[in-house]
Amino acid sequence: MSDLHSSEEQVSDRYLTKMLAQFLVPFWWRIVIVFVLLLAATGLTLVLPYLVQRVVDGPIANGDVASIPAYGIAYLVTIVLLTVVRLGHTYLLQNIGQDALVDIRQTLFNHIMQQDMRFFSNTPVGQIVSRMSNDIDALTELLAAHPGADRQQLRQLARQARSERAAAKPPHAYRELFRSLRDLLESTPGEASD
Repeated sequence: MSDLHSSEEQVSDRYLTKMLAQFLVPFWWRIVIVFVLLLAATGLTLVLPYLVQRVVDGPIANGDVASIPAYGIAYLVTIVLLTVVRLGHTYLLQNIGQDALVDIRQTLFNHIMQQDMRFFSNTPVGQIVSRMSNDIDALTELLAAHPGADRQQLRQLARQARSERAAAKPPHAYRELFRSLRDLLESTPGEASD
């Protein structure tokens, strides 16, 4: 048991990034499209105040009320385009995440199926199922809801909490992890009521 925890502590962010990248590589072209859509959304967002500036400095300043509707139409078209681009970006990003998650779960399932029979004799089935489903779901939900979360700190605290539990030490890291997660959830409006 202690060998497992000591090997978990040696896992670096670089290793985890490379491991995650192997599941994202098959979707590289969709990731490129997501970045292009992100740039398009950013550009369209910048067009909106530019149009307002143009109408204020042009027709409104000169008293030319007849040309204001053209700017209004351009503003409306920009908002519609921005909405479509953001929708496409969000849909494609979620689709990539779900497809990568399917691959992760399939790889995890294949790995578990290749284990020796002693593994299944020594490990309760409920623990295997719980780790396979709950850990991935919880991580996915947390990071999707809080993209600004300090992933490295949360991962480090989780490793320390496991080590403390394995060594029967007081749960200092567990408490700090709990505080960090509580603060993260409380910092997002509307999440605390769920």
